Amino acid sequence: MIDTVVPDEDPIKNQRKFPFKKIGIVGILSILILISVFMNIKSFTAKDCMVWKEEKYVAVDCKEKINSFAATAVPKEDQLIKDFRKLKVDTKTSFFDKKGNPKIWYIKNPNGTLEFYNQPGLQPETGKTLRPITRYIIQEYVLNENK
Repeated sequence: MIDTVVPDEDPIKNQRKFPFKKIGIVGILSILILISVFMNIKSFTAKDCMVWKEEKYVAVDCKEKINSFAATAVPKEDQLIKDFRKLKVDTKTSFFDKKGNPKIWYIKNPNGTLEFYNQPGLQPETGKTLRPITRYIIQEYVLNENK
């Protein structure tokens, strides 16, 4: 009797043991990573900080070098960029709404002059809290300076 050795597997199946699953998984992961990078490329160049320039906040890239002594980049707040402004007031300015609530906020600088803003918050360069306008401040600093 002749013993015939039968291989466990068919030679054709041995040739197909190429790692298609591994290559497929790596390929799919690579595509997902590329899509993610492409979709988020905006975040690499986005202006995610803001800096105070003269009378308003301006969006800047957080990595941007600020060449001003007083300017400091802070995390971006879209509402502040859109609405918060430094104002110039005079006798024609409407300081209060119809209910008597202040529409103007102020802070006194170290040099004794007042800065006026269109909403409550912090003075952008010093971080001090703005105060609501009062009739006394209007009389002493607005009306008296315009005489």
